[in-house]
Amino acid sequence: MLTVNTLQPAILEQKTLSYPSLCLVTTFNPKMYAEAAIKKSLKYLFLEAERLLLKSYEVADAVLLMEKLRKLLSRLNYHTLTQSIAVSISATAEKIMYMNMPVKQHVSTGCPSPAESIVHNKLHRRQFLVLALAETQGRLYSSDKGVLTRVMTSTPEAGTVKGAANGIAFNNLISQLDQSLDILLPAYRLPLFICGPEKLLGPFRLLSRHFLSATAYIPASHPVQLETDLALLLLPYITDWKKLRETALLNELAQATLHGNISTGLDAVWQNAMHRRGGLLVLERNCLAQPPGSDKKLEKIIEQVAAHGGDVELAGKGVLSNFQHIAFIHNY
Repeated sequence: MLTVNTLQPAILEQKTLSYPSLCLVTTFNPKMYAEAAIKKSLKYLFLEAERLLLKSYEVADAVLLMEKLRKLLSRLNYHTLTQSIAVSISATAEKIMYMNMPVKQHVSTGCPSPAESIVHNKLHRRQFLVLALAETQGRLYSSDKGVLTRVMTSTPEAGTVKGAANGIAFNNLISQLDQSLDILLPAYRLPLFICGPEKLLGPFRLLSRHFLSATAYIPASHPVQLETDLALLLLPYITDWKKLRETALLNELAQATLHGNISTGLDAVWQNAMHRRGGLLVLERNCLAQPPGSDKKLEKIIEQVAAHGGDVELAGKGVLSNFQHIAFIHNY
């Protein structure tokens, strides 16, 4: 149940802008939580916004924005299938965006657009997938908060088990795994580790159409059967989560390049992202620092993708140099 006590404390941010404005980003998931519980949490968040506005602006300006915010929150659509909302208000404009990405609660003043608040306050959970390979079996696990949960198990339908790495049985197994990964990878959109003996990892790289999806290949001296052993093998690979996420994003971009459903560079991304629903937008953090007087094209792209069921991810400076620092995977 969603309660005020279960909410993360709202991050309050005060910035300087020539005119009063406010941005608010928060969880909004009517399909998971009762309307009464959501309204209770929004009331709490409104009080936090009220306090920040009175601290940031003259009373008359703060009261005007508070009234606008109150009206916007009263008109929210509780029949939408979303995870979060972004609200932006100023004396002359107001906007509500319904999004399908998890976010941290954040309230800030001095922000003319919710784009920066959206990308900086997206909630990243430490989740990943791991595929454990054996000669006659493949097991896919999901990991959330350090707990491995088996998602599916595949076994070859034909062939012998001896010498399977070079035989029909292992080829058959990889074909089955590929069919499952076709469905599961887009659904989960998480880093993927492939674990198993080197004699199996090599053929998997050669035969699987998802060989580029792996964040890392983890060699084991023998097929791993116990979840506790698998967790120990994974430990060195998940300590640097930021690097892990960036590697996973680069793998997604490489797969999209292979399939021809990617746009790179600001102009090409603008042409494709502004006329499509969904998709994955990836950009370097430093791209957000647009010079004064710019046409705000990047802000509009972020808002378009987020508001139409898509996802937005940030990478470090230079990470996307091969993709002109910004990329959009369409038909995602």
